[in-house]
Amino acid sequence: MEKLLHVDDDPFQLEWVQAVFEGEYQVGAYPDAESALSQLQQIESEEKPTVAILDLDLPGMNGYELCRHLRTDPELEDMAILILSARDSLPDRLEAYNCGADDYFIKPVEMADLHYKVTNLSSLASARRQARLDALQANQTTFSVMTALGETGVVLGLMRDAASCQDETQLIQCGLDALAQFGLQAIIEVNSCRGRYLNSHGGEPIPIEQEILQHAKTMDRIFEFRQRAVFNYPSVTILIKDMPLDEERHGRLRDHVAQIAEGMSLRVASLDYVYTALQQQRQLLETRSSLLGLSQRLRDELEQQRENSKNILQEMTHSLETIIHCFDLKETQEHALKEVIDHARFSVEDLQNRELEVETVLQQLIAQLDRTLNC
Repeated sequence: MEKLLHVDDDPFQLEWVQAVFEGEYQVGAYPDAESALSQLQQIESEEKPTVAILDLDLPGMNGYELCRHLRTDPELEDMAILILSARDSLPDRLEAYNCGADDYFIKPVEMADLHYKVTNLSSLASARRQARLDALQANQTTFSVMTALGETGVVLGLMRDAASCQDETQLIQCGLDALAQFGLQAIIEVNSCRGRYLNSHGGEPIPIEQEILQHAKTMDRIFEFRQRAVFNYPSVTILIKDMPLDEERHGRLRDHVAQIAEGMSLRVASLDYVYTALQQQRQLLETRSSLLGLSQRLRDELEQQRENSKNILQEMTHSLETIIHCFDLKETQEHALKEVIDHARFSVEDLQNRELEVETVLQQLIAQLDRTLNC
């Protein structure tokens, strides 16, 4: 059975959490940080909890300090930490993130919501353990690549590889791989005309990281808080989790990450242009197809109308010529009446010719669309 650490100075909260996870987790409940740390020291490493729920307002050592202390214990590096507090502000969330928290939840909380959070954090802890094992194996390869390429080569390689990326997911992976060669853990968010894309080497970022990314969009182009740094570009945001403390290397990598973010942003703009052009071409093709259908229907209708008009005129002319002989009209009268009939026939033919002009205009419009599509 998995172990769950819960530290809160509210007895009711301790009992409630115990009841929520009874039979599913072995809950270690403590009213203060000191007693929790003392007990953790006596537990074998394989028996350490995988998830911790911490209150911020604790007697003695507060929740921030406790979270920071837990993160310094190498035997607890995989543990997922949830801050459960009544405080609801960005500074509190940033401080919790800086201390190493994975998620931040506001009291009061529903039982189902808390259960969902802890289940996800338990999966995160398992993934973190696997990622740590994979990282140990990858370190040797990463060191070799860094030695061979050099830092500038990594940036140039990113620019080259980004140009061949066909979508946002490939571009993000390309950026993550480049940053990993600097030994940096990162989260990259891309916003394009096709939507929002977000990823890190560990998969989907934890909730508190996603919230910070959302807030960071309103900040400066480059925003730093301790070892964290955010690089904001028109369509790309990069959150670096572990900027080096060494001033010289910090400044050098800061410039490299900015170049990577700018290069990725340019590629997103290129992908957006191609996507928009394809959308417009699709719309033009649909319009062309509609015009062709309309032209054919118009041609058929005009042909039918011309045939009907011709028959009607012939019948009318024949009938009038027959009737004229029955009225004993004068020659001048007969001539005038025939002129009226001829004028009517010519008028109908003129209307038919004008109808043909409408069809010609449609054909010209289709031809213009074809020229646009072939450009």
